[in-house]
Amino acid sequence: GMLVVNNKALNKYGFEILSQLPKPTMAVELSHVFKSYFKALAYAKIPQLILNAFLKDTYVTNRNKQATEYHIPEYQMYKSTKMHLKYKLPKFEELAALQYNNGIYISTMLNGNFAYVSNRSEGLNYFAFVLFEKKREALFAYLKRHRILCGKHFNHSLSWALANGYTMGDCPLFEEKVEQIITVPCNYGLSNDELNKIIYHLLEFRKTHLS
Repeated sequence: GMLVVNNKALNKYGFEILSQLPKPTMAVELSHVFKSYFKALAYAKIPQLILNAFLKDTYVTNRNKQATEYHIPEYQMYKSTKMHLKYKLPKFEELAALQYNNGIYISTMLNGNFAYVSNRSEGLNYFAFVLFEKKREALFAYLKRHRILCGKHFNHSLSWALANGYTMGDCPLFEEKVEQIITVPCNYGLSNDELNKIIYHLLEFRKTHLS
């Protein structure tokens, strides 16, 4: 795997910790090589065709029948994908509608006190509620103090762009907005009290920090 730390201050510390890890022995290196070749062979086209020949439709059908004979909810995950989607899709649609309505509710209750990404399309949904705030750092700290989850999305995108040849002034709107983006949750798991707490503290912040 790969560890990504978006904090330059931790680079030296992270390097020191990683340098303390034991170096792999020859046996470990060879085992990794063997596993890699084995996986490459196992997932090659011809072995896959042979495997598929053994897994006839009758086997798959019987296996699904065995799994779906259990009526305990924990066993529902063992249904085939097709049957599982039939079981879950109505619930997914219900939760998606709830999340969409949560986003609309927040935007309505903010009553023009914040700039935000508006989503009025039925074909789209809110991943999170996106605000634009010139005093983002102050708002971020304020929400954290009141135990409200918030995020600074695309926080490093300008530095990444500069590192890859971007010139300041090419996209002034991007440069302005990327420093203002902050998100708050609007997911379907939030209760009405939690939604209202988010809205209350946003409006309280605006009273003391005029845009």
